[in-house]
Amino acid sequence: WYTNDYIQRGTELAGRAVEAAATFKEVQIGALQLVTNKTQLYNEEGKNPIDISLSAFSIGDLAFVIVPYEMFGINGSTVKEGSPFEMTFLSTCTNGYASYVVADHAYDYDCYELTRTNYQRGSAERLANEYVSILNQIYNSTYLDFIHRKAPDQPVKIEIFLN
Repeated sequence: WYTNDYIQRGTELAGRAVEAAATFKEVQIGALQLVTNKTQLYNEEGKNPIDISLSAFSIGDLAFVIVPYEMFGINGSTVKEGSPFEMTFLSTCTNGYASYVVADHAYDYDCYELTRTNYQRGSAERLANEYVSILNQIYNSTYLDFIHRKAPDQPVKIEIFLN
């Protein structure tokens, strides 16, 4: 499957990643804040609820949104544009998989995603707005935490593992 060119390029990139990682320094950050809200998705008839968790966390001015379903780009843009954080990252199909949650406009077309979902129209927009609320909740509580608590004496080390 992989030619020698691909293997060589991958080896070069891995070497550069190791070199870059060696230059990382620990930085002191403020509060690490995590919020998880439970919500439900319903089928087209408004029945058979499915429980899902909507989560997000922040590290300083960075927010990370944990999405347990496949999200349309337009709904991801809604979350990013509504976020009060300087930078917001979305990770979809994380901590579970609730299939596709289809953007409202896609219900007017014959698209693949509609064959893989049975959630009510408007669910994607509702969930995007719920994520914006979670991000605002985190932002407001983190800001208050910075005002009322002095910075930690020791740097905070955070490791993120990707598989």
